[in-house]
Amino acid sequence: MSTETPTTIEWCREAARRIHRGTGRLTLLLARRISRRGAAHASAAWGSIRRWVGAASGFVDWALRVGLLLLAAGLARKVLAAAAPALADRVDSLSWLMWPAAVVWVVAAYRVGHEDWRPPVDEDEQKPKVEPVDGQGAEPAGPPVLDRDRLVAALHEVGAPHAQFVPLAERLGTTTARVREACEKHRIPTRDGVRMRGRSTAAGVARPDFPPFPSPTGPAPGGVVAAGQANNNNDNNGLVVERGEGMTIIREPAETASRHTALKKP
Repeated sequence: MSTETPTTIEWCREAARRIHRGTGRLTLLLARRISRRGAAHASAAWGSIRRWVGAASGFVDWALRVGLLLLAAGLARKVLAAAAPALADRVDSLSWLMWPAAVVWVVAAYRVGHEDWRPPVDEDEQKPKVEPVDGQGAEPAGPPVLDRDRLVAALHEVGAPHAQFVPLAERLGTTTARVREACEKHRIPTRDGVRMRGRSTAAGVARPDFPPFPSPTGPAPGGVVAAGQANNNNDNNGLVVERGEGMTIIREPAETASRHTALKKP
C-alpha cells in the first residue's frame, strides 16, 4: 500500500474525521455568534426600556408606562400562541429543505474541519480598545483649527482678487478641508465659485468677504526721547498700505513724509 496516494477507504476515513471535527467547530462558532448578538440586542432593548420608563415625570406617568409594557407583552404572547400552529404547518411544508441544508452543512464542516483552519475574528475583536491615560479621553483629539490671524493674512496675500481654497491650503501648508473648516469656524463666508487670475473658477472666499487685518494688540511706542532726537509722536511714521483693485501699495515712512512735505508747500 502506497503512503503517497491514499486509498479510497483512507480518504473516506479522513473525510469523516474532518466532518466530525468541523461539525463541532461550526456548532461552537454558531452558538458563540448567536449568543453574542442575542445578548447585544437584548441589552440594547433592555436599556431602551429602562431609559423610557426612567423618563417618566411622576408616579402616574411611570405606572402608565409600566402598564403599557405589560399590555404589549401580553399581546405579543397571544399573537405568538395563535401563530404557532400556522408556523408549525409552514415548517412541515418546507421539510424538503432538510436535504439541501444537510449537504451545505457537510461541505462547510469538511472545510472547517481542516487542521490548519482558524476561526474568523469578529469585527468587535478587531477594534483595538484604547484605555484613557491620566484622565484623558480614549480618542486623541484632532488637529487644531487654523488660527484666525493666519487665515486672514493668507487671504489678503493670496487674493487675486479672490482667494480659492487650493492656493490657500498651499500657502498655509495644510489641506483644503482644513481651510474650509477654519472658514466655517471663524464665520468667514465661502462661495462655491470664485475666480483668480490664471486659474479657473473654484470654491473659495470672495474679496468682499475678506475680514480686515487684525489690529495690533501691543501699546504704541513713545514717551521716551533720546538726546538729540526730535519729539515726534505722530501716528504717521509707520507703513502706509494703499489698496486698489487687484493691487496693494505699501509706502515707507520716508516716502510718506516727502509726499506730505510736498503737499504743504505753497
